[in-house]
Amino acid sequence: MNLQASLFIAAAIAIAAYQWVKHKGTKKKWEKGSIIFVGLLLAIPVFFVSSIAIYGIWGQEGQAKEDAQMAARKAEEDKNPIGYANNHHNPTYECQRAIEKLAKYDFKWKDSITNPAFVTYVWISKDSKVIEMYGDQAQAQNGFGAYKNVQYSCKFNGETGEILSYDFN
Repeated sequence: MNLQASLFIAAAIAIAAYQWVKHKGTKKKWEKGSIIFVGLLLAIPVFFVSSIAIYGIWGQEGQAKEDAQMAARKAEEDKNPIGYANNHHNPTYECQRAIEKLAKYDFKWKDSITNPAFVTYVWISKDSKVIEMYGDQAQAQNGFGAYKNVQYSCKFNGETGEILSYDFN
């Protein structure tokens, strides 16, 4: 259980405590100001004590469960190269800038949110965490001024983010 849920439950308990004081106070014909004062005097400590108790009892257990699920998800993602690159060092921007510099003339990227620049990730060496990524969302200008679609690749170390090689054709 997270902190928000425990605060919500504590608020419900505090409201119930206030309602109880209000009920008892009206039966005993207390003044309205006294009911509010005594109700708040009871409800505020009840809120803080119950929120700490609820989070202390269920919060740690839920956090450990979430941490275990996150670790399992991360381990599963690390098995495939795109998951490993996204969780560690994915130098997409650096590779794009390096590939642009290879062009003799103008170079345009056609990538977008729905069409990323690099779509294919392949392990070159899983032991040394070397990954190569490929894509085809770019155009290079030739000597006549016409733009031609190009395919490109970038090889990098997934642990450090160091670019090892890059090319387009």
